[in-house]
Amino acid sequence: MHRDSSRQLVSADATESTEIRAWRKRFGRGSTLYRVEAIEPDSLRAARALGELVSLPGIGFRVSDLVLAERVRPKSDSAVRWSDYEIEPSVGNFAHGDTVSLLWETYWLTSDSGANRYRISITLEPREELRGIRGLAAKIVGGFKDVVGVSAQGARRMDLSYTREVPERLVQVDYVSLYLGLVPSGAYRLAVAITDIPSRRTAITERDIQIGG
Repeated sequence: MHRDSSRQLVSADATESTEIRAWRKRFGRGSTLYRVEAIEPDSLRAARALGELVSLPGIGFRVSDLVLAERVRPKSDSAVRWSDYEIEPSVGNFAHGDTVSLLWETYWLTSDSGANRYRISITLEPREELRGIRGLAAKIVGGFKDVVGVSAQGARRMDLSYTREVPERLVQVDYVSLYLGLVPSGAYRLAVAITDIPSRRTAITERDIQIGG
């Protein structure tokens, strides 16, 4: 068992109402619990986030956690890892009309004549039955140029998919911004499935999101 902590003070004169901070630390194999806390001294209001990081042994085809964001954009045309992107993170609560931005990495795709060929399937479905739902729809409005404009719709579940063929790398990073249209308020499951076409293996990463109230 090992424990480590750090503390940072933010000037009360800061003009930005939202602070974006990032920490990077390497861990060994196993499970690591993390907790981030913030407190405003004058009002004594506090916020906290916690979770678990699991480091998987060995190497092989897999997909990273799914990053939810209000906005994602590459810092340059040579962006090849998640750290090469500007990310405005989100806790997963989105208002009607907001775009939902996603970023993830895929590892150890099969090399096929110097390229990686894989299919990306994005699924949106309500966590529970929603009254008045007339259908779900989504359209990619941001991301790599070859996927912008891809759209899909469904009655109770939306499945959007597209295929990419890119020069081979050990790590492929992908990002999209989705416009979800007039999706009814409620809790949804948002999943991204990556299928490695040559091997037909699939890896899935998912998050819960809240739309509206």
